[in-house]
Amino acid sequence: MLNNEFLEYQKVYGNYYGTGIIETSELLREGKDVILEIDYKGMMSIKQIFPSAISIYIVPPSVESLRERLGIRGQDTDEVIKNRMKSSIHELLYAKFADYVVVNDDFTRASSELLKIILSTKINSCGVKTWLTRLTKIYN
Repeated sequence: MLNNEFLEYQKVYGNYYGTGIIETSELLREGKDVILEIDYKGMMSIKQIFPSAISIYIVPPSVESLRERLGIRGQDTDEVIKNRMKSSIHELLYAKFADYVVVNDDFTRASSELLKIILSTKINSCGVKTWLTRLTKIYN
């Protein structure tokens, strides 16, 4: 996009979405974790820039359940759902490139699994003792 202001950007279902370089860099400089909700193309771009970035692909339990969920939401026309389904089938093939895959078959279970991945990655990246020290400072 204009002036290379984005780490990644994509046109998704007719809308542009992107991750700003300045905002992301500032958060990383402050030592904060950055969680991005991006599509597979964005994931591949981010992994090229930040090879140590952890990617978590959240997938539906089946293509049929995805179609059902899109219909229940009531936000899209049948034509839009048809196009999204076609894209989704292709996008699901990229799950194999993610570091982790979480199947969103039950919200509570999937949320718990996501939290476990984030926490274990965080603990492993800085060491248990350092992580516990930081945690103690936050809650004291």
